[in-house]
Amino acid sequence: MAIRPSVVEGGGSRASASPAYERIPPHNTEAEESVLGSMLLSRDAIAEVLELLHEDDFYRPAHRTVFNAILGLYSHGQAVDAVTVSEELRRGGQLADIGGAPFLHTLLAGVPTAANAAYYARIVKEAGTLRRLIDVGTRIVQLGYETPQDTERAVDIAESLVYQVAQGRVTDDYQSLREVLTSTLEAIERLHDDHREITGRPPTLQPHHRRGQAGGRKKHARIRYRTKRVGEGKRDISDLLAGNEQERVGAAADVRGVLGGHAAAADRADG
Repeated sequence: MAIRPSVVEGGGSRASASPAYERIPPHNTEAEESVLGSMLLSRDAIAEVLELLHEDDFYRPAHRTVFNAILGLYSHGQAVDAVTVSEELRRGGQLADIGGAPFLHTLLAGVPTAANAAYYARIVKEAGTLRRLIDVGTRIVQLGYETPQDTERAVDIAESLVYQVAQGRVTDDYQSLREVLTSTLEAIERLHDDHREITGRPPTLQPHHRRGQAGGRKKHARIRYRTKRVGEGKRDISDLLAGNEQERVGAAADVRGVLGGHAAAADRADG
């Protein structure tokens, strides 16, 4: 399937969505229909297509609508076929926009084989890339005619737009390539100038507390953060446990002493 530029008979050009060139942008309707039909037939085909295409790669709005419906069902682990996609579109009020349920069955009937889904998707991808290149070319032409004061910045923006086409994504909120590189280099320099052994956010662990006498709080041994040699950690834990055990033994002795004193006083009173 070759990508065919659409031109009126007699050599004249037709009006299209690209008025700057007065032609219909490159697309291949048969390839788009074959991609969607393959996705309706096979879940494996869906996985293959999603690795290559996104919504903007389709030229016809109806094809984009069907693609999004398939993607929504697939991402939720639901069955994907002509019936489920038709119901999904009906719920969203979009079924009439694509021509009704018969349009989905037409997609199924026109698929030679779902095994070639990746091949059809690459054809659609190429046409989508060409359309984005045309769109970016129009933006660059407009940018040149605007006679910006900062010519170097205009060149950077043009380079950024062409780079985005090569990466398969073009957005309206583009950035100058110089701005992107500057911010990246500044982040690298900050990391280079940071001489700490361990970078990142500091620990946020709080010391453990326990209730003490008079309703106050008494802190346990402080948590250690510095790196230890092999075996030191065990000694620290042992010391901590031993300290806690000594506290408990001492508290028990104090209690026994108080109780013993009270018992002796009681004996003397009785005597």
